[in-house]
Amino acid sequence: MKKEKPSRTAGRIVWPKFPKRKREYGREPKRPSQMKSVITSFGIDAIEQKLKEYKVRKCWTEAVGAKIAKKTEPLMLIGSTLHCVVSSSPWITELNYQKKTIIEKVNAAVGEEIVTDIFFKPGVIKESPVQEPDEDRSKTEGVPGVSPEITDEQRYFIESTISSIKDPGLKEAVRRAMERATEPKPKP
Repeated sequence: MKKEKPSRTAGRIVWPKFPKRKREYGREPKRPSQMKSVITSFGIDAIEQKLKEYKVRKCWTEAVGAKIAKKTEPLMLIGSTLHCVVSSSPWITELNYQKKTIIEKVNAAVGEEIVTDIFFKPGVIKESPVQEPDEDRSKTEGVPGVSPEITDEQRYFIESTISSIKDPGLKEAVRRAMERATEPKPKP
């Protein structure tokens, strides 16, 4: 004797029945993929484009100067057009007048012609580690464990990260490591 299925009524959700997965015991596990095949699946051009973008970001402050770097941030490189976020509209106007000079300086700093055009758009600039040369560092100089290059936001992040560590020795070691990681590297 067959059981009758309940009738479908309005408002009732009928879930589809999925087949059970077969367990494959005794079967050899899949071998790891070679890095070469993974890279080619992403596309070599995409990786090269990201490397070019990284080069531009890395030398941005050196190329445009500290004053402009504080008001701008390179966002992305699409083709050979660099998209930059600028803090205000007057700065966009000023930077559009200096566009050719900035392009030349960026390409000279990178060492190859990567950027052919720059597109400036208004936006919010993340606080950059760029410091004015006349800033007063005497407040933090000589204080043990306090590095003058670390911002308050970075210090808050470090403290909130290590707050859950119970061991005081480990806590101090992690604090020092994180402070060293956030300090800018000296130029050779």
